[in-house]
Amino acid sequence: MKKTKRLVIDSDVARSAGTTEDPISQSCREVLKAVRDICHKVVLTEDIFAEWKRHRSNFTAVWMKSMAARRKWVILKEVTNADLRVRIDALSLDEQTLDIIRKDVHLVEAALETDHIIISRDEKARTLFQKASEEIGELKRIVWTNPVREEENVKDWLSKGAKLEKSRQFRGRS
Repeated sequence: MKKTKRLVIDSDVARSAGTTEDPISQSCREVLKAVRDICHKVVLTEDIFAEWKRHRSNFTAVWMKSMAARRKWVILKEVTNADLRVRIDALSLDEQTLDIIRKDVHLVEAALETDHIIISRDEKARTLFQKASEEIGELKRIVWTNPVREEENVKDWLSKGAKLEKSRQFRGRS
């Protein structure tokens, strides 16, 4: 029996998971279907849920209802990590770079409170959090995986239990 993982899924995946035959749409849709059909759950905070509502596709709206019906939502009330935010602000980065990190810090905060997994298409934020993990050790356990990158094979990884392999974590990437 595979262990259920609590997954933080960025709204960019929700927005992209339409019903078109576009490869990006297909990849995002297939990953969301895998989350639903396997034993995993989606993590929702107030911020994440608001983003999902703003950016969802028709497919995603139906998917969210099916996830709710299966009780596959994990709702977190408060995940703001003031200490983490202070350490991010103290990084030697320009304001524009810090703004990109701040925009998605709520995903990282939710991941740190659950199973350390983020599914997102945002490669710029991923790269910046990877760099920040060099100075903020707790970020090293984060897995930030992109459903569109074929080499990451996210759907297969989810079906095998979404293990926190070092090669998928910030600590294992170079």
